[in-house]
Amino acid sequence: MHYAVTWSEKGKKGKKIVVGTHGNIMSIILDYYNDKYGYEFWRGLSMPGI
Repeated sequence: MHYAVTWSEKGKKGKKIVVGTHGNIMSIILDYYNDKYGYEFWRGLSMPGI
């Protein structure tokens, strides 16, 4: 989160960025913020998701 804050503070607010991560980590992080991204979401991911 600190990086996102730093990014917007440098005049990049409103710009798009790309974040790459492992599917397991992404699912855990998304599930923390929204319960709809649980086990079934993880099982539906393509492996690898490119």
